[in-house]
This record gives sequence, C-alpha cells and structure tokens, in this order.
Amino acid sequence: WRVDALKVLRYNLPKIYDALYTLSSDNTRDSETRNMANSLILKIKSYKFICSIITWYNVLTKINIVSKAMQQSDAIVGFTGF
Repeated sequence: WRVDALKVLRYNLPKIYDALYTLSSDNTRDSETRNMANSLILKIKSYKFICSIITWYNVLTKINIVSKAMQQSDAIVGFTGF
C-alpha cells in the first residue's frame, strides 16, 4: 500500500539523508551519482517536502483505517443525518 511507502519515508528520513550524503561525498562514485544524491538531498530537506510527507502519511493512514472497516463483512454503513 502507498501508506507503507510513506511510512518508510516519514520515519527513516534522517537515515535516508545520511545515506544520500555519504553517496554525494564519495569520490569513488561517478559525478552523475554524486550529483543525483545532492539533488535528492536538496529536495528531501525542504520544509515543503517534509510537511507533505507527514500530511500525506496522516491522511492515508486515516483513509486506510476507514477502508478496512468498510471492507468488513459485518460493517454497517448508513447515513445518520446532521
């Protein structure tokens, strides 16, 4: 599920950043690899990216809970009004 992919990002972002930093500063790597790592570092350390990951994870987690509840055979779906 997509929520699982976001969970990995949300809770492992510091480790991902460290791995990318290691790649970007490894002179045994080719310049394309180092440049790609640098580019990804700039993107994942942005406030917008971090907020997006957290927000989407929270939203998809709630949707996943509701989806699983609705798929149960004994789920009662009804309209209660306002």
